[in-house]
Amino acid sequence: MKVDLHVHIKKLSRCAKMDIISLVPHLLAHKIYGVAPLDHHYFTSDEDIKEIKAISDKITVFKATELSIRGPKGNREDVILISSIAPTFKLRKAKGPELTDFINKTDALTILAHPYRRRDFVDFNWDWFIPDAVEIWSTHIEEKNRDKIRALANHHGMQTVVTSDAHRSKHLGKYYIEVPDGVQTCEELKWIIKTNRYTLPI
Repeated sequence: MKVDLHVHIKKLSRCAKMDIISLVPHLLAHKIYGVAPLDHHYFTSDEDIKEIKAISDKITVFKATELSIRGPKGNREDVILISSIAPTFKLRKAKGPELTDFINKTDALTILAHPYRRRDFVDFNWDWFIPDAVEIWSTHIEEKNRDKIRALANHHGMQTVVTSDAHRSKHLGKYYIEVPDGVQTCEELKWIIKTNRYTLPI
């Protein structure tokens, strides 16, 4: 089962060029049956999930958001937060203690998004928490940075994942992880990633 855990659509992201109606057929065409539609600091709603399911009940939708977290040097790094439970704290102003507490008490899966995209170092407060995984390939990751990302993952004990970070339908299909068929919940997804029971297209 192919899953894309970083997809932006117009309803959620102003920078995106595709809507749900165009998203679902492209997912099905590429045999991607799991998706996390998200935006910065806004969590996937039940309404969004119903709209996707109304077009095709073959798609498993994981609730998610993309947080921009300021690091020790004042720069921001993006983290994808996937969970069946919506956080109650203000996502735009997420702080270490409340974020760490939420991650530890829920089924939350965390993914460091597009490292080295904006600078030649990663400005992340590793004392807050260690993400479960890090993106190693997407529309915003250059191939030249893959070795650095692998080294970062190995150093901090993170898994590597491939996501599209799609903003247009043409970005879909090339980037995904492949998990066992039948994965439906965030808890299952997190266990599969943490125990390395998935494959990458690279």
